[in-house]
Amino acid sequence: MAAQGGVGGRMGAMLALTAVLAMLAGEDAAGADAAASKRPKPQGEALRPDPLVGDGFRLDAALWDVCFVDSQRGWAVGDRGTIWHTEDGGRQWVLQPSGVSCRLESVWFVSAELGWAAGWVSHPYLHTGAGVLLWTQDGGKHWSRDAKLILPALKRIRMSNARSGWAVGCPSAMYPSGVLVTDSGGRGWNPLVSARSPGWLAADDLGPQWLALAGRGGARGLVRRGDLRLADPLDVGLREAGGLRLTAPNGGWLVGQGGLILRTADGGLTWHAPPGDLAELVSWPLDFSALAVRGPKCWIAGSPGSRVFVTADAGNSWSAFPTGQTLPLTAMTFADDQNGWAVGQLGTILATNDGGRTWRRQRA
Repeated sequence: MAAQGGVGGRMGAMLALTAVLAMLAGEDAAGADAAASKRPKPQGEALRPDPLVGDGFRLDAALWDVCFVDSQRGWAVGDRGTIWHTEDGGRQWVLQPSGVSCRLESVWFVSAELGWAAGWVSHPYLHTGAGVLLWTQDGGKHWSRDAKLILPALKRIRMSNARSGWAVGCPSAMYPSGVLVTDSGGRGWNPLVSARSPGWLAADDLGPQWLALAGRGGARGLVRRGDLRLADPLDVGLREAGGLRLTAPNGGWLVGQGGLILRTADGGLTWHAPPGDLAELVSWPLDFSALAVRGPKCWIAGSPGSRVFVTADAGNSWSAFPTGQTLPLTAMTFADDQNGWAVGQLGTILATNDGGRTWRRQRA
């Protein structure tokens, strides 16, 4: 019995010692965790989601607009709050965190640091939508949004400087004309007064005092010195406008569905077909939406995006150049006469460095 008591005592002592050691180990682990939580985390940790994980659903998002401030630095925006950025002419495109998951239709930068992105979010159960406006002061590393700002669904935004600019989109009860102007860098907007518009699809300006607009059903409008007036609609049938660009001193182009191509020589007061005919280059009408203009030069593309049509003499003659792909192209821009980019469906970004004669895919 004594031997059994001795064995039991030793076993009890060992169990007690084990419990003490376990308690001490737990305290050490807790202390280590507390110390680790107090250590400073690496700078920039978790600021940008992994594009292959958290932002994976943006990789194939359709792109609707592209803007370059020079031949190296540019941005492209599209569905699901997607914002792509490059600092090397498109050799590498990087996702920027936008903080939204809605459709972004337009992007504009007045410098390499200061820019805006605009679009809209839909309310399916209410059959309504609301405008979304983002701005950045550091080239897109951080985007800001005032969620309390009430705006209509926005299709296009342009700023002439850090404070002044305009935006167009769908009409609403607060903005029946669908045309807004700002003198506060986009923090506040004022509507231009006119009859309720059918909804603007494209617009461009010849400076802050002159704006031309194209809308649904051939609707068109002109803004002169802050005064908006609706003009007689264009006779375009059921075709809708896809893109509009004005060029100094008073020229411009309007393209759209069903091969629609019109030119203006008076800042948008009147529109007419260009002298050169694209029929010999196109076997069936295309839906045009991607448009870029520099002086007498004009580049046009659309759906399918297999070719880009180019004129160097204001539409008197045309050439067609293959892109090597068929996905629809929705927007185009040129930083100079040689370097240009086109964006479109499934995140497609194409680039040219010879004025549009050859195109290469940078991402898709």
